[in-house]
Amino acid sequence: CVLRAAYFNGEVAETGYLTGMKLREEYRRRVDCIRGAYRMIREETESCRLYTTTILDGNEAAIRLLEKKRAGMPVYHYWGHYTVFCCTAGGKTTLPPGYRMAKGHPETEAFYRKQLPHLQLAPLWGSLYGLTGQDYLALCDEKGEIVAAWAIGNQQAYKQYTVTRYEGMLRCLQWLPTKLFGYPAVPREGVPANYASLAMVLVRSDRLSLGKAFLQAALSCGGEYDFILAGFHES
Repeated sequence: CVLRAAYFNGEVAETGYLTGMKLREEYRRRVDCIRGAYRMIREETESCRLYTTTILDGNEAAIRLLEKKRAGMPVYHYWGHYTVFCCTAGGKTTLPPGYRMAKGHPETEAFYRKQLPHLQLAPLWGSLYGLTGQDYLALCDEKGEIVAAWAIGNQQAYKQYTVTRYEGMLRCLQWLPTKLFGYPAVPREGVPANYASLAMVLVRSDRLSLGKAFLQAALSCGGEYDFILAGFHES
């Protein structure tokens, strides 16, 4: 259970993200031990206002187990789909006339502090591990005001993705120059992927029409990576 302060209904609240939940196969039908695990988590995190988790679409067993109401088990409320996109990094982008990108903009912190309280479960400014003010980029309009901002986070020092084996036609992809055709580079077998993640993606609500240009600009800044991961909730 990862504890993190976040905005909930406009106020700062402590939340818990349930992750890395594994159960040995021979114990999966013994729901009593699962109840005990949840009870322990709750006792150790009494200050939490709410808990969240993500379940892979293909993990039907976990979905059936957790979303069905059971005595002594927490009630799971489905909040919708969360999709992680694997995006091509680098390339050229064309911004709308009058707009420009700026790295380490002096008003970035003020922009986030004003916008984040309006978003459910948004993290507090400065709370994400490994990110500094210089990791953030801003999209500014003709007046110099920030209309969107994001950070490119390199988590490779503590979080790696390694393909252990490709099968069938996919085995050929790792040797092809896929980036020349507009697709992400394919990691080699057994070698950690050279990737980064888009973090704290935020577009001002009155400029949502800039979303496509904004994302293209964000991805163009990561040319040194094979691909960039970007996760978005459906709403």
